[in-house]
Amino acid sequence: MADISWLHRYAPKSFGEVQLVIPEEERLQFLEISEGRAKENIILAGTPGTGKSSIAHLLLKKAINPLIIHCPQYKGDKHWQSGGIGYLQMMGSGDAISEFYHSKAELRKKTIRRLVLLEEFDEINNQSVFKTLLDENTARDSVCVLTTNHFGEIDEAIKSRCAVYQFGRESELWMNYEDDKPSGCREQITSDLMG
Repeated sequence: MADISWLHRYAPKSFGEVQLVIPEEERLQFLEISEGRAKENIILAGTPGTGKSSIAHLLLKKAINPLIIHCPQYKGDKHWQSGGIGYLQMMGSGDAISEFYHSKAELRKKTIRRLVLLEEFDEINNQSVFKTLLDENTARDSVCVLTTNHFGEIDEAIKSRCAVYQFGRESELWMNYEDDKPSGCREQITSDLMG
């Protein structure tokens, strides 16, 4: 008998009320995206272990053409410029041929045409190229999901092109290492506590 990890055993299996314990408004928004009624790029940000990847993987299950890119493997600019590995993956064909890998019953359950998951997006050195990539993917009926533990390191132009969902408790921000906090956060909290 295979030993199933705690993570796999208790991870949410759907966007149902009982399965996913998040604010109702956000749950309904994710449900809309998973049903193909909303096509927007999203950022899942927050502290580690708060469900960002679980939600991303629920969305991946609904995609006909899912793609996962682990950004720490493709940090450099050369990967994201035209012709680079990351660029080619992100702009990949996503063509109709992948639909032949699914039965008709499976295709009826899949409501997102193409979904690109960019895990640990904050690791990318030069995020400016993503403005164009996100716009082009949106025009191609594709949804991009960016996950990050360090929301402050995401370029403002990227944030403006995505719906942002924050996970975890804000009070945990000041307890992280010096590099993990938004600038001025520790000083403001210290000032508030001392004052």
